[in-house]
Amino acid sequence: MEEITNHESQIAPGLIVPSHGLPLLDRIKHRRELLTDASQYTFQGFLQKIVFDPAGMDLPIEHWEGKVVCPNMLQWLEEDPTLCPRLAISKDEQDLLIIGPLPQPSDLCGDVNDRSQYEPTKLPGWEVRGGMRPKLWPQRYMDRTRLFLGEWLVIQPVSQILFYPRAGGQFGMIRPGAGPDGTQMAFLVDPKAKEGHFIGGSLYVDMRIHSPV
Repeated sequence: MEEITNHESQIAPGLIVPSHGLPLLDRIKHRRELLTDASQYTFQGFLQKIVFDPAGMDLPIEHWEGKVVCPNMLQWLEEDPTLCPRLAISKDEQDLLIIGPLPQPSDLCGDVNDRSQYEPTKLPGWEVRGGMRPKLWPQRYMDRTRLFLGEWLVIQPVSQILFYPRAGGQFGMIRPGAGPDGTQMAFLVDPKAKEGHFIGGSLYVDMRIHSPV
């Protein structure tokens, strides 16, 4: 891993880099170690959506190319939920973990009411609509942040996480709060390595019935 220098860590100090506590690289190392031993975490289910607080995001609007759908979210909308990222919580309930490689988020439809955003398709079912369907746009991590720490893109702050529970049924929700060190939760992702981590903040798991937000 490329070393994260003090200069680089100052790019995004407000939320994920506290003045006290473990350095960022040590936090990532700790999560990697937890993931090597299944007895150290509890599998929760499959990640469906990360919602970010738009008021705290640093969006690279001037760098957007094409269409960006739901810029304050990342969504995995597979028909088979088991193809979505696997989510776990450490036994001490301090760390939210992503098990295994991080799949690319799903492509999303743009404005279904804007006919200029439609494209031809031969997929079954669209013949009744003239063989046209809404164009799909990729969800790119780089469209949701201008913050970098070494090879990591930092998307922050996380306000909600929606997941499919391991036992099935209705959606579960994780509501991050402020951590003891004053940080809010950030999502760090290395697209090349397909690795993602939730850093900072605190966890509250709400298993009441929810609909997708």
